[in-house]
Amino acid sequence: MKLSNNLINLALKRLLFFSLPIVLFLYILYEIVLGYEMEKLWRTLVPYIVIMTIATISTYSDKSREEELEDREWLGKLQQNTRWRVVEDDEKRLVLKPRFDFPYNVLSKETVSMNYSDEKATLEGPRYYVDQLARDLKGRSSKWMRRFASLGAFVLGIVIISIPVVFESGMYWDMKISYHNFTMRNVESVEIVHDGEVGNTVDNTNNYGYGVETEDYFIYVEDHLNLVRTDKEFQTKEYLIQKSGGSGVSRLNVAGDWIYFSSGESYNRIKMDGTGEGAIYKQGYVVEPHLIGGWIYFINFHDNQNVYRMDLNGQNLERFIQEGVSDLAVYDNRLFYSYMEGERGRVESVNVDGGDRRLEFQTDSSVRNLSRWETDWYYMNQDYRLIRTEGNDPDIYQVPIDEDVSTYIITEVGIFYSLQGEDVGYPGDGLFRMDHLGLDKTLVTDAERVEGLVYFEDWLLFHSSDDLQPPSLKRLGLDSNVIEQLE
Repeated sequence: MKLSNNLINLALKRLLFFSLPIVLFLYILYEIVLGYEMEKLWRTLVPYIVIMTIATISTYSDKSREEELEDREWLGKLQQNTRWRVVEDDEKRLVLKPRFDFPYNVLSKETVSMNYSDEKATLEGPRYYVDQLARDLKGRSSKWMRRFASLGAFVLGIVIISIPVVFESGMYWDMKISYHNFTMRNVESVEIVHDGEVGNTVDNTNNYGYGVETEDYFIYVEDHLNLVRTDKEFQTKEYLIQKSGGSGVSRLNVAGDWIYFSSGESYNRIKMDGTGEGAIYKQGYVVEPHLIGGWIYFINFHDNQNVYRMDLNGQNLERFIQEGVSDLAVYDNRLFYSYMEGERGRVESVNVDGGDRRLEFQTDSSVRNLSRWETDWYYMNQDYRLIRTEGNDPDIYQVPIDEDVSTYIITEVGIFYSLQGEDVGYPGDGLFRMDHLGLDKTLVTDAERVEGLVYFEDWLLFHSSDDLQPPSLKRLGLDSNVIEQLE
């Protein structure tokens, strides 16, 4: 029990006199002096400092050690040693305070006591300081070793202090961009005939891109793992990717004879006949990818949610929009994106080259799953409510559904949506339909775990679970209102 209390006291002392000063120093330097916004970085940096501090607790536990005093001039040398300050000098007893290990040595007031005779000395105090004093008594700590240790501590301090600069300035991802472009230089460059049309609809992309339509085929994800191609009558089904486990398949786009898709932390492509599969991006999760004009635009979740773009071969990767973007959409050859500025949500747009930046509208919350029907914008706010704005007036809006929404998709026959289940988040419970004004609400099915909505011409595909069974893929005929399970 005593040992446990000692460890707790030591842990609190290390956190108070080591971790806290470092955090305060970094806060003053970056937040106040340099003006960096470090909100996201604190979540990583503070736990890192705390873990490193706790990991060194045993190094500062109490220790007693006997040493032979081989050097007869040890006392004079110790008094001249710049690493130690003598705070007490009684007969046959010294109390020394370390001058190194700042700031802990100053704030903690830790000392090492030394009881000595002509030939032996007993050292008592924190383990790290006792061991350092023993080395100095034996003459093993040379001037060059001390300088090397000081240099190492200085370099380590510079590294720790530089972490926010590297991340906040974008230097880290600048290096990753260069590395990606270097590694992709030998990727087979394929000529893709692309007429400027988008690689998928905004609504399908908002629902994790589990399906995409071409002139001849429906391409969709089955059971999160398999990539399927079928004719538009659902008569000829072919697996392009079929597996029993591993990373799922999502975020589909098409260009020419190529299908683009996410799988884990990479973005890949595969030919329409199932050949030529390969990765074109392996730097992390690709969010909201939109393909237009020979480019793939996406949110880089790992780089402060900046918007990136790369060509269809995965080359020429670059940072495109440097804002903390929460959603992307493509309409009229323009890229629409939303982000928070203070307490206001902004929706802006640029052309595909990044020029002609416009403010579309502002709102009092974040904007996710942005979609457009005729002149009206639809989106989900931070409270999981579905918002409809009329025209370009940001102050006139209606809430078609006064309940927490899990997901929604706009079709020609109306809006389909699912509500939050008991576990807040995606997927949702029940599939409902209403008209584009938010009226005439009807329940389509009371199935649970509804997710992956895909709009194909006269069909709506979705995964759902019935009677506690595993989720399965289903299709809803928009004209017949009949639900069938896809085999």
